[in-house]
Amino acid sequence: DERKTTTSLFGRSLGYDKAGFIHAETCFRMFGIAQYEDMDASDAEGPTIIHDLNTPVPESLHGRYGWLLDGGTMEHILDVKSTLFNIVNMVRVGGSVLHMNPTSGWMNHGFFQMSPCLYYDFYQANGFEVQAAYVVQVAIKDIRASARIREYQHTHHTLVVKDDAGFRTNFVFVARNVA
Repeated sequence: DERKTTTSLFGRSLGYDKAGFIHAETCFRMFGIAQYEDMDASDAEGPTIIHDLNTPVPESLHGRYGWLLDGGTMEHILDVKSTLFNIVNMVRVGGSVLHMNPTSGWMNHGFFQMSPCLYYDFYQANGFEVQAAYVVQVAIKDIRASARIREYQHTHHTLVVKDDAGFRTNFVFVARNVA
């Protein structure tokens, strides 16, 4: 009875709502996370908070969250710097941020494809400790198929990820606010 399907306009355009894809709120509730808020620049998908991340978030949101998920938002916002500082401001000490953003194979998706260097350098310079990082390749034709997942090791060497025509590559990054 509590199951809520996706409200994503993109997901609906692909038929994900009919395929039973759940809303993030339902997913978090399944993991025992009862308090949930989401943010968008418009009210089209029914977010709990309407705010444009190109501009500073209100002080009432500073230090408010123990867990912040960017499940593919940042690449759609022109002011990446403001977005990152908004995230840092919203995550309380001891809290974590998780980014899941495209890095390859996503032509015409969003404005940017983020490099792992951005996450490592920015978060370490702003009092966060890296917890985990992964390269995730998802099949284009069947997003329900098993993804190729491998741990990412950040070094000064350039990582070469073989792009198969049938896959899109994402970078998953988790950091914890320790300062």
